[in-house]
Amino acid sequence: MKNFVTGIFVVFTMMMASSVQAIPTLFFDGSINYTVDSGELQVSAALTETTDINPAPELSGSSMNFSVFFDTVETYSASCFFCATSTRGSFHGATDALINDLEIFDGNGNTLLTAKFLGLSLEGINGGTTGEVIGLLNATGGSLEYLFGSSDLFALQLGLDTVFSNTMYDSNFTGMVDGNIKGNSVPEPSPLALLCLGLLMVILVRKLTV
Repeated sequence: MKNFVTGIFVVFTMMMASSVQAIPTLFFDGSINYTVDSGELQVSAALTETTDINPAPELSGSSMNFSVFFDTVETYSASCFFCATSTRGSFHGATDALINDLEIFDGNGNTLLTAKFLGLSLEGINGGTTGEVIGLLNATGGSLEYLFGSSDLFALQLGLDTVFSNTMYDSNFTGMVDGNIKGNSVPEPSPLALLCLGLLMVILVRKLTV
């Protein structure tokens, strides 16, 4: 009996050690638009892929939209030799707590996720038309709210019709985005852990039938 208990402990330890982290992720592809009169930066996109979300939502006909508002612009140079000067624009979500900054729907019109942005930035190397969109958000609703309580948004911004500079937010501009929203990591058993669990069940059955 002692050996049996020891075996259970070993298997349990192996299961715990071999667990992996699942990170629910929504991938999107779409367009970006900045309007100088309102200072509003909008992204309209469609979901292209998901990982670690079960059941997977209907992607065909899905939509993702969000908007933030201009705060400040900063031009800086990285502290390295030959590093180029970059520009970063900072944005905030709607000041009304009841207005969602981001809404995502599946292809059937079901609400997957709504959220408020804690902050967002758009930055790139001066003179270029490619940069990064980085944001922090808190989920407020939708069927996937439990997976995206506190999330990170990252997107490559491609092909702006203007170039990065400290005056870029003085005019309207458009471009393309390709990115993702990563949710909360969730521990899940690896294939090895599942195998160990199966072996444990076989041992238990044999012990009970002897």
